[in-house]
Amino acid sequence: MTAKLRTPLQSVAAFRRYNTCTPGQCLHYVSVSLGGPFGWPHLGFAADAHRHSSALHDDTHPPAGVPVFFLGSKFGHITLSVGNGRVRSTDFPHRGAVGEVGITTLASAWGREYAGWSEDFVGRPIPGVRLHNPTSSTYPGFQVHLTSKGDVVRTVQHRLRQHGFKIAVDGSFGPATNNAVRSFQRQQHLKVDGWVGRSTWAALWA
Repeated sequence: MTAKLRTPLQSVAAFRRYNTCTPGQCLHYVSVSLGGPFGWPHLGFAADAHRHSSALHDDTHPPAGVPVFFLGSKFGHITLSVGNGRVRSTDFPHRGAVGEVGITTLASAWGREYAGWSEDFVGRPIPGVRLHNPTSSTYPGFQVHLTSKGDVVRTVQHRLRQHGFKIAVDGSFGPATNNAVRSFQRQQHLKVDGWVGRSTWAALWA
């Protein structure tokens, strides 16, 4: 039986005990810091942990204590969020070191794709972390459209992603979200206007 995962604050404190690391062992250090067994033996690489995560988000400000993923090689890379858009990472700022860095800075420095963060670790929920961008099937009573911002836009973006549209969930109804809404409306034989009103909302939850 695997150990219960630590709370986020405990995980961050555990990872901060490491200032050096065995190169290339990011999965081991994150899993041990989270309170799991060595490397989760059934997994090979960080990319496998990413594939086995069940509650992924793609914004760049995850809560502290959750795993954060980067892709760009067959192995992938996993780090631990320390909050405020920063992570603690093995092999940073150089091979064999452990340091803290901004998510976008690390992705740029390594030429890697930021692949999001997860509320769970390979299906095991992290204590105290709840859905970061909760969604609701209840129509909010007003339409959102180009230039709209906020949690309702995040809900729309989440649902569009569930329907296969590769857009960011950032709460900003920009051109990418507008194009996705219009494509979705076209698919659903709705009025194609880019406005998410009652009928488009209902279709997103159908």
